[in-house]
Amino acid sequence: MLTRFFKQSKPIPLFLTLILLVAYYFSYHFFVNSFQQESWLELILNLIVIAFIILFMRFIIKKNSFQKSTNFSIFCFFIFITIFPETLNNINMSLGLIFNLFAFRRMLSMRSNIDLKKKIFDVGFWCFFAGLLWPPSLLLMVIAIIAVLFYASDNFRFYILPFLGFGTALVLHYAYHSLSSTSPIDYLEMLPKFSLTPEFNYSFHDQVRIYFLIINSLFLLLFLPKIYQGLKLNMQRSLSLFIVIFVLNACALLFNIDDSFSQTLFVILPIAIISGNFLEINQLKNLWKEIYLWTLIAFAIAIHFI
Repeated sequence: MLTRFFKQSKPIPLFLTLILLVAYYFSYHFFVNSFQQESWLELILNLIVIAFIILFMRFIIKKNSFQKSTNFSIFCFFIFITIFPETLNNINMSLGLIFNLFAFRRMLSMRSNIDLKKKIFDVGFWCFFAGLLWPPSLLLMVIAIIAVLFYASDNFRFYILPFLGFGTALVLHYAYHSLSSTSPIDYLEMLPKFSLTPEFNYSFHDQVRIYFLIINSLFLLLFLPKIYQGLKLNMQRSLSLFIVIFVLNACALLFNIDDSFSQTLFVILPIAIISGNFLEINQLKNLWKEIYLWTLIAFAIAIHFI
């Protein structure tokens, strides 16, 4: 039933997901008394940013054609948000994810081999601004090099362009800050801070959510060979970039000194996209797809009572 509904090409599932997002967003902030602690303007602005993330995520998937329907990924993204509602609290994380998507869109568009220099430069440019909002986003530079290896490995100069884009954004930001503020800016303080001995002092509620995310990721990993079978070479490379992003962001969350769950936004997005590809495996019976979707929904509801 759910599989058939989200498989359709009409925008009805998208509108339903956005309506559910708005309803859950205000319900969550009502129960945690956010309306008394934060301004309405900031809360509404954050909701608009998250809605934009969903629409832009849909645009990227549709533009690059590595899923027949974007509805599965979008709905899974919403479900993961309800499992980690802390992602709705921090507008900086939401804005940082948008800059991540800007950079990732330019990476995926490299496969057309049109304006490669500009696209590779833009990746480094957006990476800088993503790093300002969430420092571990600087790991995007690693993915930029991998993208160049996939799509433009024949020219050594292309490997320098992401760093030129990053440096240009740095100069522009420094110039703007110098003109608009009297206080100096220390970019070294903005670098991500990692600990090789992370602490795992989580409550039972948080442990259940983390284990569920790990189990879900391992489950999808088992089906990666079948997912790749249904994709063309360029689409396989695109999906591989999403997988690399997930792995790097997961490691960043694990070793980051800041253990805020609002950062999980950077992990659940690639998982949602991979889930969408899993739900489009032709060899997989609809029954198993239904079980997967209903399991996500059931856990998202049950976790609020644990």
